[in-house]
This record gives sequence, C-alpha cells and structure tokens, in this order.
Amino acid sequence: MKMKKVLALCLSALLCVSLFAGCGKKSFDSVLTVDGTPITPGIYRLYQSIAYTEASRSVPDASKDMFSQKIEDKSVSDWIYDRTVSLLQSFVYFQREFDRLKLSFTEEEQKQMNETIESEWKEVSGVYEKNGVTKEDFTVYDESSFKVQKVFLDSCSDLSEEQVKDFFNKNFALITYTQLPLMDSTGNALSEEAAKKVAAIAEKALAETKDGASFMEAALPAITDAYKEAGFDITSYKPENFVMRTYLNLDNEDGKNALGETVSKVDVNNIGMHKADGQYYVLFQRLENYSSQDEFEALKLNVLLEMRSDEYNAKAEPIYKAYEIVADSAAVKYYDPKKLDLTEPPVNSAASALTPDEDTTASSEAASGASSAPADASSK
Repeated sequence: MKMKKVLALCLSALLCVSLFAGCGKKSFDSVLTVDGTPITPGIYRLYQSIAYTEASRSVPDASKDMFSQKIEDKSVSDWIYDRTVSLLQSFVYFQREFDRLKLSFTEEEQKQMNETIESEWKEVSGVYEKNGVTKEDFTVYDESSFKVQKVFLDSCSDLSEEQVKDFFNKNFALITYTQLPLMDSTGNALSEEAAKKVAAIAEKALAETKDGASFMEAALPAITDAYKEAGFDITSYKPENFVMRTYLNLDNEDGKNALGETVSKVDVNNIGMHKADGQYYVLFQRLENYSSQDEFEALKLNVLLEMRSDEYNAKAEPIYKAYEIVADSAAVKYYDPKKLDLTEPPVNSAASALTPDEDTTASSEAASGASSAPADASSK
C-alpha cells in the first residue's frame, strides 16, 4: 500500500520516541522562531532528533560516519537542520489550526492522552533528562500528535461513514495467508524437479479447500511439505508460525501489485492462490475487512488517511512552508546535531527497567500500512 510519508511520521515518531534525545544544558530561551512563534530548545531537540533518525536511514553508506556523507547534495548537518525546520513549521501550523478550528478533547480523550504521555515519559525520561529535555517539552511534543489527528479528522467531516466503508472495501482486503517457497534457504531457485513438487503441494492444498477443507486444514500440511521439499529445517517451528494476516492494497495501476489483483478477484471467505515471481506460492483466504463496528472505528483513521492525506497535504504544505524562520545562530550552533546522544540510559536510570512499547503488528493490522496521523510537521 502506498504509504503517506508525510503523515506517517506523526505516530511513527511516537512509536520510536525512545530514540530521541536532546543534548547539553538549556542555555537559550529559544533556538529560532517560526512565523513569530518561539521554539524552545527542548522542542527543537525533539524534532531535530526525528530529522537525525531520518538522516541516519538516508545516508548512502550506513557503515560510514554519517556526518562525512551527503544527502540530496547537502551536508548531513545542513540536511538535518533543514528537515528540522520543516518539521517545526508544520508543528506550528497544526497547533494554530487546532486553535483556529476551536477544536478540543473530550474528557475521555484527555484522560487517554494524559495516560499515554505519562506512560511514554516513564519509558524515555532517562534518555531525555540526561540531555536537558523536560517533561513539559515532551508533553507539548506528544500532545501535538493528538492535535494533528483532530485537525485532520475535522477536514474529513464531510465524508459519510458509508463513503469511508465503501472506499475501504473497494481498495483493501484482509487476508490470512502463507507462502510456499520456490527458493531454498540460501536464496537460490529450486531445481526444476523440486519446484514442480512444491507446485503440486500448492495445487493439492487449493483443491482440498474446494472440496470443503478449511484454510488451516489445507495450509498447515502444505507448509510442512513445501518447506521440507525446499530444503528448510523447520522442525523447531510450528506450521502455524508461517501463517500471517494483513490488509492488502488492491490497487494495481502501476503493475507492481499482482497479488492485490489476484486477491481482488476472490470473494470474501473464499480461498485462492498466487504465484509470486517464481519465488513462492501464496495460499490465501480473503476475510471480511472488519467484523464489528468497533473494529471499523479502530481502522477508520487509517482509511481516511488513504482517502484524503494527499489532498490535505497539498493544501497545508504551501501555508506552513511560507512561515518565516528567524534563527538564533548561536543557539543553532550550540544545538549541533553531532552532539545528540541517542544512547539508552544507564542500567540504574529510571527508564532502564522499562521495555520500549513498539507495536510492530500495527502496520499489518491497519489498512495495509496506512499511517495514523496527519502531516509533515505532524512529523511526530
């Protein structure tokens, strides 16, 4: 599924917040202003850390010192600064939009937001506090993602529930699936004889479902037989470990989503099979996208992002990109990204006993990877 890059940053930043840190003591009231709004060192460091993390994933050679390389013909330091400024511009934009639209949180939303902030602060306080980022800074930063969602949802208020459900069901499919390999454990294609045997195993499984076998009844023995034929040792695994579930984008306009095209031709609750580029067979069952109103509500934001995020960004970006930046050069120099300390706190720190709350299942259970909140500055 096409990811909404700008919007996705909002919640993805919340998920990996344990990576973000500031550095040094607070020596300035603000680092810069965005259209007259002062940005405190703590907020600057938080968004700078997002840019730093993006840069670390964008350099040409991850094995080399990041700051010795270039991104988009810019030094990494300059790229991080420019990206930080962009994130802060959108941060200010959504703060203002929240106020302009006179939005607010319900009592229950406020409670959930406070609980989330408290939980996350306990998790990351060791990293932040050693670098001079306060809980107040973190609260403003975290609250902004909730405001971003509110602003974006308000922009979608003209859509009826029926329209959203119709878009969801036409463009995405929830499938349970497994892959039967046509390559061995080293990544080499199977011999012609072995490939034919795996093909026969896949065809047999599909035929069994047409004779009344359930997906699992057909898939589990097929998994064991196919992986054995491909030379894998899966004796320490259960066949169930190779069965997955995900939302799949059915769009195949660019010709790169052949599986989505295959799935789109299978009715809900039916079972089908797809051969993926000679690498594996996909045996799948198409399911209802949601089985209750509560499940739909949990997915609704992701669906709306797929429907409207590009349109919303196209309107918002020119506004916040025009915000004037007035930087305190001494402060910018002081908060050099090279000084960022992204290491975990020591063992005896307050946060050391806590496990980062990274829900890696979210992307597969949300509408095929759709992000969970709006725009670039939302870069949360």
